[in-house]
Amino acid sequence: LFPSSQIPSLRWQKVHKIGAGLRNMGNTCYLNATLQCLSYVPVLGNFALQKLHSSQCREVGGFCVLCAVERQIHRNLSVHGQSILPRTILRNVRAISRNIRTGRQEDAHEFLRYLIDGMHKSELRGMKENQLPKSLLRTSF
Repeated sequence: LFPSSQIPSLRWQKVHKIGAGLRNMGNTCYLNATLQCLSYVPVLGNFALQKLHSSQCREVGGFCVLCAVERQIHRNLSVHGQSILPRTILRNVRAISRNIRTGRQEDAHEFLRYLIDGMHKSELRGMKENQLPKSLLRTSF
C-alpha cells in the first residue's frame, strides 16, 4: 500500500514517556487492552503521530476506523499521568464489527482482528484495483 519511502520507522523516532491509561467503561477491557497494545507498536505509533492516514483520508461524512485509531493512539502517547476514555471507538464499535456489543464481555483477539480488518478497508477506500500492486489484489479485493 505504501512505497517503502513512506513507511514509518520500525523503531521509535523519539523516546516517549509512558502514555495515558484507558478507563474501563463497563466491560471494555478487551477494547482497552487492544488499543494499548497497538499504541506501543513503533511503526503504528509513528504512523499515528505523523497523521499519515487522516491527512489523506477518503472517508466523506462517515466513521473511519483508521482515523479513529490514529487519533486514539496519538492521544494515548501524548497524554501522561491520566486515564482517558476511548469514546469515539467505543461509540462506533458496531461499525467495527456487528458481532461486538458494548457492555458485554468480548474477546480482545476477536476485536483486534475486526479492528485490523477495518483499518485495512479504511486505507483501501476509494482506491481502484489498478492502483494496487498485483500482490495485494488477491487479499484486498
